[in-house]
Amino acid sequence: VLFFFLRIGICYLLIRQIFSKRIALAFIPLLLFDPFTQFVGMQIRPDNLMLLIFTAGIFTLFWAIKKEIVFLIALSGGLLSLSILVLFKMLPGCFIVFCFFVLYCLRLQKKIWIVWFAGGAILPILITVVYLAAYGLIPAVIQQTIIDRKAYNDALLNPTSIRFYYRGENYELFGYPGKPLTFLYVWLLPLIAAVAVVRIIYNFFRTRRIPQYQIRRVADRYGVSPPQTREKSR
Repeated sequence: VLFFFLRIGICYLLIRQIFSKRIALAFIPLLLFDPFTQFVGMQIRPDNLMLLIFTAGIFTLFWAIKKEIVFLIALSGGLLSLSILVLFKMLPGCFIVFCFFVLYCLRLQKKIWIVWFAGGAILPILITVVYLAAYGLIPAVIQQTIIDRKAYNDALLNPTSIRFYYRGENYELFGYPGKPLTFLYVWLLPLIAAVAVVRIIYNFFRTRRIPQYQIRRVADRYGVSPPQTREKSR
């Protein structure tokens, strides 16, 4: 429960920095009313630790880019890597973050940031491998995390489909039989997120300024003097 509330606090600080205090305050009830959040956040399971470390890594990465501090960039890479070590299911999310970070660094000609991030990400993995090798635990870890897990999944007679979490008659997840308000809320969240994404994209293109070189190119093509040149001629 402590990890759960710490994660909420970090998310609040991150959203407040990116957007505004009003949006950050609106985020808290949206998260707390989510049945998936209640189902996972109030249980003693490694998911809470994984999400806490991942959220802390995202916040550290944002702050590092904003302040241009390479040590924090390395720290963020280490935190994201550590979240993968807690649970491998976070690997796709960390990979997406890394891809966007690389594209951002290449756009700003900050390739050294990629090196710092990669170095920080490799360090926890290296320490873990050295520790396991020192005690001869690498074969046991591979056996339990990969081989045994695959055998367990293959042995399931009725594997759970992803549709199980998005259909009614799920008393454990939604709290009531049938299709209560919590069920409708689960389907409403993706719609709200999609509307927010469209709104952000719309605001981006509406406020985007046309580069000066494009104005000159159009002016030269039609034989019109750009405003800056016209002022100089006067």
